[in-house]
Amino acid sequence: MLRIIVVLLISIGATFSALAHNWYDPVCCSGRDCAPVPFDSVEITEEGYRVTLHPGDHLMVRSSVVHVVAYGDVLESEDDGFHACLFPDQNVMRCFYAPPFGS
Repeated sequence: MLRIIVVLLISIGATFSALAHNWYDPVCCSGRDCAPVPFDSVEITEEGYRVTLHPGDHLMVRSSVVHVVAYGDVLESEDDGFHACLFPDQNVMRCFYAPPFGS
């Protein structure tokens, strides 16, 4: 009985986790390319957002990498967090989501 409850809780958690970010644009994400990134990984510069990712900041990141995303290329985050979509590897930022200014 305990095993059934544990399996159900894991299934429910996985479902909510998947639904939590179902707003990612399909062009950006194949289900595992997009993930939240820490606020302290993002710096606002004149050129755009400087996103410095280290192993553990995103599932795709195996070594430290820096991306600069022009403001015109940024998509609006629906949860007031920062999210990076990396594909086909950590060196290509396919999409970057940021909260709207003033949030």
